[in-house]
Amino acid sequence: MREDRATESVIFLLVEIFSNPVPPRPIGPIKSESHISDWTSLLNEAVLSARPTCRPDQINPTALMIKTPFRMRRRGVELKLHLGDAPPDLDRTLVQNIVNAQRWLKMIIAGKTFTQIAAGEAVSKRRVQDVVGLALLAPDVHDAIVADTQPDGLNTDYLIKTGFPATWSGQRQQFAAL
Repeated sequence: MREDRATESVIFLLVEIFSNPVPPRPIGPIKSESHISDWTSLLNEAVLSARPTCRPDQINPTALMIKTPFRMRRRGVELKLHLGDAPPDLDRTLVQNIVNAQRWLKMIIAGKTFTQIAAGEAVSKRRVQDVVGLALLAPDVHDAIVADTQPDGLNTDYLIKTGFPATWSGQRQQFAAL
């Protein structure tokens, strides 16, 4: 039911973008959470020819159909719609937290305490304790995060609140279920 409402919202948005088109329709299956599909819209020839800058004899009827891939992506409560090939929407917060976690883990291995790291980084001891575990993510999970191909629910909050297995195979299983 939720997907139907999201699809209806996208249709309404695209109908507003195009001036009086025939209502567009999504083509193909729509995945949950990260929706990837093709969008087809047929522009109204009569409306176009009524514009003063458009001559009816110059309208190519086959060019009135616009087909483009689109992607609906949820991140938390936010829903983004990308028409065409979407640029990577890198989760910079997650990437920065992983970088901090790796640096802090090196400090811990070198003998520093959580309190010393927190004082030097101007963050709370609890924050260091929460984030340092991100350094133990599997390398392919790191790669997916940097390439923005990780599951939509995989973000800093999820990783800290739910935790994740220390084994890389366990991580892959848990994240595949998102």
